[in-house]
Parts: sequence; C-alpha cells; structure tokens
Amino acid sequence: MIETWELTKQYPKVLAVDRLTLTVAAGEIFGLLGPNGAGKTTTIKMLTTLTKPTSGWAKIAGFDVVRQPLKVKELISVCPQEINVDRELTAYENLLVFGKLYDLKNLKSRIAEALEFGDLAHRAHDRVQTFSGGMQRRLLISRAFLSGPRVLFLDEPTVGLDPQVRRQVWDMVRHLKSQGVTVMLTTHYIEEAEALCDRVGILSRGRLIALDTPQALNEQVVDRGEAGVMRWYPVFLREVLLFQKRLFRLGYVVSIIFTPLLYLLAFGLGLGRQVSVAGSANYLDFLLPGLIAVTSMMNAYTWISTNLTVSRLHFRTLQIYLQAPVSPAAIVVGQVLAGVLWGLLASVLLLVLGLLFGGKVWVNPLFIVALVLNCVTFAAFGVVVGMKSRSHEDNATFSNFFILPMAFFCGTFFPMERIPEVLRHIIWVLPLTHTNLLLRHPHLNLQSLISLGILCCYVLACVMGGVWIIRNYSE
Repeated sequence: MIETWELTKQYPKVLAVDRLTLTVAAGEIFGLLGPNGAGKTTTIKMLTTLTKPTSGWAKIAGFDVVRQPLKVKELISVCPQEINVDRELTAYENLLVFGKLYDLKNLKSRIAEALEFGDLAHRAHDRVQTFSGGMQRRLLISRAFLSGPRVLFLDEPTVGLDPQVRRQVWDMVRHLKSQGVTVMLTTHYIEEAEALCDRVGILSRGRLIALDTPQALNEQVVDRGEAGVMRWYPVFLREVLLFQKRLFRLGYVVSIIFTPLLYLLAFGLGLGRQVSVAGSANYLDFLLPGLIAVTSMMNAYTWISTNLTVSRLHFRTLQIYLQAPVSPAAIVVGQVLAGVLWGLLASVLLLVLGLLFGGKVWVNPLFIVALVLNCVTFAAFGVVVGMKSRSHEDNATFSNFFILPMAFFCGTFFPMERIPEVLRHIIWVLPLTHTNLLLRHPHLNLQSLISLGILCCYVLACVMGGVWIIRNYSE
C-alpha cells in the first residue's frame, strides 16, 4: 500500500531523510519510531504530498506522490502533529468543511458517525476553542476518519496527552485497523509502538536503522502532475463560517469602515466646502467613489492575507487544503471569493453612509463590475502575500509599501492631474487608479474599456500568481 525507494529530503543545512526504502502492506499499522529531529514528520509530509522529495520516489496504492498527487490525496487522510482544527468553528462545522473538501456523499450521517467515533456527539455544536487538548486530538482523528481513507497518517497522535486519553486514541486507531485502513504513525513512545504497531521502523538522523516487529526489536539492542479537482466551495465555506462569527462582533463591523469613514468626515465634510474639483459638484461627490474603491481594496486584501498568514504560521489549517484532493486553483478561487464578499460588504456599508451624508454616486452595471474586479485583484494579491509572508511583520511590510501608497496616490483624494508627471506615468498602471476612474465615470467609452482591460490583466496575473505559489508551496 505504501512504497518508498531511496526517498530523500535535503534542506539547505540539514539532510532530513536519507534514502528511505520501505514497504507497508495493506491493513497494516506501521510505526516510525525515533527522537525529535529523526525525520519522522518530514517523511509523513513527503508521503502526503505536502513536501516534495529531493530524490527517490514514494507511492501510495501504486500512485506516485509527486506525479499523481490528486490520486494520492483521494486515498489518504492525515492527522498532523499540530492541532490544526478551526478553533472558532464548532466540531460539526469543522467536519462539514472537511467533508465538502472531499465531496462526500451522505455527509450529514457521516459527520454523525465521525462524532460518535470520537465520542464528541454531545459537543457537536460547541466551539472547538472550548475543548480540552484530548478532545481536540479526538476531533482530529474523527476528521481523518470522516473521508473513509484507505491510508491514514498519524503524526505523533498522542503527544502531550494524559494516559487515559492516550488509550482512548489507541482504541480509535485499532478500530480503524479493523475497518481495513492502513495506518502509518510516528511516535517516540516505545510502549505506543508495542501497543499498536504490526511493524516498526526506527529512524535516526534521517536514516532507517532498524525494521521489524516491536517484539523483535525489543529483543535487540538498538543504540498530483494533474490539474486537480476544482472544488472551491469548501474553502469559501470555511471563510464564510468565520465571517458569520465575526460579523456579529461590533469591533469587526466598525473596523472595516472606521478609517474610510474618518476620511469621509474629515475631508468630505470638513474640507468639502473649501475644495473644488473639476467635473464634480462638490468635493464629497469626488471623494466618495475613491473611498469606496479604497475600502474594497483594503478589506479584500487584509481579510485574505491576514487569515492565510495566521492559518499557515499558527493554526496550520492551510495543511487541510494542501493535503485534500483539491487543486491549487480551487484553493485560490475559494479564498478570493471570500475576499470579494468581505470587500463588497464594506463598500456597501460605506456607500450607504456616504449617501446619508449627502454624497452622490452613480451606481450602474459598469460601476459594479469595476468594484468586483478591484476586490478580486486585491483578494488574489492577498493570497500571494499571505503565502509568502514569513511573519506578521512581513505582512505589515507588504501593506505599508504596496497597499497604503496606492490608497493615497491613485486619485482617491485628489485628481491625477495634480500629481507630478513623472509619478503620474507610474500611478497610471496601478489597478486602484483605474478602479477610481471607473467608479467616478461609469460610462462605456474607450477610456473605460482600457481601464477594464488593465483590471482584467491584474486579476489574471494575481490569480495565476496565487495558484503558482500554492502549487509549489513546500514546508
């Protein structure tokens, strides 16, 4: 069921896995035993397509993990060492999103079965952040059980658990074996390997130094190449569930429009009577479309880039998508749609407030198309930034050097004609500039067609960039 030959992972300064060759039979529980840093987790990441090997090969049920990652993902499920469930969602919602990723039929009954399997049915609709560590670990295994995998990978499944909870997890693993599931688990507890495993391989500094049954070892002295499934809805669903929970927190609602509302009050009303702009009856009418464009940009970008950075660096929830049988394009589409939803909501709220303050905006189909394209562009750019940021400081740096300058210099607060000519040529090619032009003058003419074309080019470039980064992402 699992085969590797000369499987190797070389990092710049560390040889994590060194020419690993082994075979795991169908229905077997196979343990990888070794101290921290022995290469156990790296091996699991290669076998589950999360990290590409430097050399050698690995196959799951005959499918190559590098050349046929989608086929592999359809057969496997993963319970990682880090607890990467969504803590803001309930146990039921976590399983719902996961089940949608795998496009499971009869999902409602399967979720009920998985919750019973993990002894969590009585807490199905409680937020996971209220669960103990043992309950969260059981939810992880229940989530892995949900898809009915042929192969299950468990990375340190009982680390940090008390003896009673550890035995509960062992019972869950034995039940999976009785269902014919092949299990590979990593551990550094010899008693866990003895209790569960048919065979054990011992790793040391990335090399397999022993391979036998636990009993025999005890007697020894041992010093996806394809496009993938376009299943974007589960990714979007997870963001919507988070969105719903945050929407009813007053702080989140205020935060999405607070800054542009301050600008509207300070500049639009405070200076509106003192400033005149050619082509506008008053400054407020000029300013409002620009602030709507900035609001859609900031919220679409920030929602996605921040959530992705947090899910990668802290909660490890991104691994759920990367190890599921969905394409990188589906992940990007789901994320972008969530960013568009957030950006449009913020824009509508600001539009309503602006109209209440006496501003005038001509909303027609071209206006809406321009606003949506703006949200898509910056949500996709948020995917790029969220995937490349190594820390929250990196995320903030991108925002300060790329997003904020556009907000101030792309014609939001003053006409482009008042900008020095040298800068004007640079600013003219930026997406927010053309969103501002289209929102202020939503008429179909040559200039609007050029602006639409430029926005479409940005959409294509940012979406393709996000897909490329996710396809080549490796931890």
